[in-house]
Amino acid sequence: MAVNGSGPTIGKDRDLMTTKVPLSLAILATPNPVVFGGTVTVQGSLSAPAAGGRAVQLQADAFPFTSGYVPFGNQQLTGPTGSFSFPGPET
Repeated sequence: MAVNGSGPTIGKDRDLMTTKVPLSLAILATPNPVVFGGTVTVQGSLSAPAAGGRAVQLQADAFPFTSGYVPFGNQQLTGPTGSFSFPGPET
């Protein structure tokens, strides 16, 4: 059934294709704040259908923050629910 300004109309069954749900990212660094010389852990999750098994890569821009971001550590795959965790470097 379809409805518009002229009223309802019954017709044949049709398929409706929707756009994909965009992938979203939530991240958290702990502890916060990080004490100089301490260790930080970066963890997070991807939210979308089939978020599990996706590759994630931590990047860092070392002090004095002029060289730009480069891959840091090993790439990981997200868990079945889209979660990941990188034990971080000492600050």
